Amino acid sequence: MRERDHAGGGGDLPLPLHVQSLKRMPVGQRACFRKALALLAEGRGPRALLQKADLPLAGLGVYEALLTRGWTVRFHDPKEMILLTEVAVEVAHGLDPSVHGEKEVADLRARAWGELANAYRASDKLRSADRHLSRAYALFVQGSGDPYLIARLLDIDASLVGTWRSFSLAEDRYSLAAGFYRKLGETHLAGRGLISQALYAHYSCRPEEALRLNQEGLALIDRRRDSNLYLLAMHNDLLYLVELERFEEAKRRLFMSRQHLIYKDHVSSLRLRGIEGEIEYGLGNLVSAEIAFREVKEGMAEAGMAFHAAIASLDHAMVLLSQDRFDEAEKGVLEAMRIFSELEIYREFLGSVIVLEEVFKQRTVTPEMIKDTVAHLWRQELQIGSRHFE
Repeated sequence: MRERDHAGGGGDLPLPLHVQSLKRMPVGQRACFRKALALLAEGRGPRALLQKADLPLAGLGVYEALLTRGWTVRFHDPKEMILLTEVAVEVAHGLDPSVHGEKEVADLRARAWGELANAYRASDKLRSADRHLSRAYALFVQGSGDPYLIARLLDIDASLVGTWRSFSLAEDRYSLAAGFYRKLGETHLAGRGLISQALYAHYSCRPEEALRLNQEGLALIDRRRDSNLYLLAMHNDLLYLVELERFEEAKRRLFMSRQHLIYKDHVSSLRLRGIEGEIEYGLGNLVSAEIAFREVKEGMAEAGMAFHAAIASLDHAMVLLSQDRFDEAEKGVLEAMRIFSELEIYREFLGSVIVLEEVFKQRTVTPEMIKDTVAHLWRQELQIGSRHFE
């Protein structure tokens, strides 16, 4: 079982609440929203609204602009995301319940706290994320019971508990969120929830269920709306087929999907190349597998992805050993051992590789032993994500 990709998580979903809120927003506030969003897009921060445009940090338009901009920068600037959502919380608590309605204001505050929790999750500040999400839920029960809001909070919650490595809880929350989105007619978001749920089924060593959920999700999502999600879901489909050792089917799927599997970053391309190597190895095409794993090993090393380079070195050694190239295979294991010994965070992985080296010395090693060691190392790597502290 390998954690090679993540389907994005509920915390990274588009904001259907944004669309709903804009529909209900007074015309004057829509103008404020557009003006505030344009200023925030310049990257000068929320205080620039006061300084440059004399816009008060108040009102529904500014509130929506802050959350929208925070979501936009979530991948490349998590610190800015936190700042923007913190100010959105301030604005939400400044809204007058006698003007907007008590339940409606509670909804707006719950949403802001939920997005702040997601921002802290994106920055690996998980304890703060937990606290803020609890505040969001407490406000939700005081609100209108908006189904879009509870679906969004469940998305964020699923992503958070998944980051904590509580896989069964993440699955449950993604399942609930997908159910809400189905009822709301948001089939794309329901599909995304299923794709994320599939990933956690995979992490829990249930590849059959992971494959079923992923394919169900693929049938629901709109490729034009989120091409990256479609790409990742297809990639994960190959991953689950390999896990199930359905290599012929995986190779056919790879051939049919090749035109869509075009990545913007080199590391993702290398990960796909690694899956291709596993397919070829499973089919007994050892030369093709050797070439693929060597490319992954060298590419990951150049990209500074030490753990992945070490794993690829073991995969490469497995193929070499299958070709009775014993000495070359042992060099690959020693290379992996060197990487793990140099990186403090991965030193606990050394034991498994040392055991592998010992069986090499005794000349009792088999390719299956290397394969089992790689699977064990991936399971260990999964647990590292649970060690986020502030």
